[in-house]
Amino acid sequence: MNQAERASAVIEEVYAEALNSKLRLSKNNTENGFFSKRLEKIDPLPTEILVKMLQLEDLFELSYQLYGYGSDYAGTYGKDGIKASDELKEIIELKYDKKELDRRQIKFLEGILELRIGDFLYFIANSTSDPKRKSEIACESIKHYEKTLEILFNIRNAHFPKNPKSMDQEEQQCIAYLANNIGSAYLLFVLPESVDLNYVKKLEKTALLYSEYMDPKVREFFARNLGVAYDRKGDISAALDYYIQAYKLNPGSSKAVHCIGAIYRNMIKEKYRWLFENAFLIHPEEKMISPEGNALSPEESKEITDTLIKSCYWFRLKQFKNGGEVDKNLETINRILYNITKDDKYLHEVQRYRNEEEIVNSLLETGKPKEEQQKRIKNRK
Repeated sequence: MNQAERASAVIEEVYAEALNSKLRLSKNNTENGFFSKRLEKIDPLPTEILVKMLQLEDLFELSYQLYGYGSDYAGTYGKDGIKASDELKEIIELKYDKKELDRRQIKFLEGILELRIGDFLYFIANSTSDPKRKSEIACESIKHYEKTLEILFNIRNAHFPKNPKSMDQEEQQCIAYLANNIGSAYLLFVLPESVDLNYVKKLEKTALLYSEYMDPKVREFFARNLGVAYDRKGDISAALDYYIQAYKLNPGSSKAVHCIGAIYRNMIKEKYRWLFENAFLIHPEEKMISPEGNALSPEESKEITDTLIKSCYWFRLKQFKNGGEVDKNLETINRILYNITKDDKYLHEVQRYRNEEEIVNSLLETGKPKEEQQKRIKNRK
């Protein structure tokens, strides 16, 4: 090996280690552990490809962090990521035609490239406002995630191996994340009429099955998604079971708590929708009369009261976990409970939440409560 070749080899080694370090130390810690381990097992990649991959990972990292903050700029950088992916794809094809890449290198590159295109499209879908276009982009993202599963694990049509123990931890983690990415794209972005909920349930069950070694806070998201799939399917009992499982995995999750509270609320709302439609129109002294002119029976009153009290508990817990942020669900539910029971404690709860909302709104508007609002609130107590 001459001096130029040795220098080139050193440069490739430096860039390879830089890429591996980026994958190992990435804050998002999604499928990167899998690719970091695989990168160590293949022959060194050409410098031109390594440089482009570092650029791609920088764009992914930035898009991922912005997505986590709820910023639409994640979609902007996602578009840059798509452009960089296309450029990298051209370089890979050129290198392969020149026989500068072997099949193991190609498999690695195709897998991570399909994954990143899926990720960038996911971020773009999230920042797209038009529902139809959002759904279309999400479906494209799903196709790339499914292609990743096929390239890396020969998994097609969600035919996952039944025994995760046959794979190492990094493989299990990668499959879990990919399955959940597909499920999440369907639940969050795809138009409801285009979603196969049975497919989504299978994906999220796989994510839970393959995530035994993962952080419970991550697994909470998988369980909650599974609950959402059952919820949309109309299987309330199964949905509640998975929402509770999600809460047990991560008791700090305000989203899991919200889902449980919403389940109990919806149990009543679907059966007695008129209670919610008229919650603020009924005078406290009037009886609860349905649009058909029927008063609630003692059994119906008990069913509504018992279920909405459970809903209140979980929505209060959500409010606590969100640092006291006012939840309108509580005002509505407590008004219904007062109208049914005529128990003043529920009326006091309604007033308390209105007071808190006024203070919060004042803080948001001016940075501190307006003096006249403070006096008005104080006089009402």
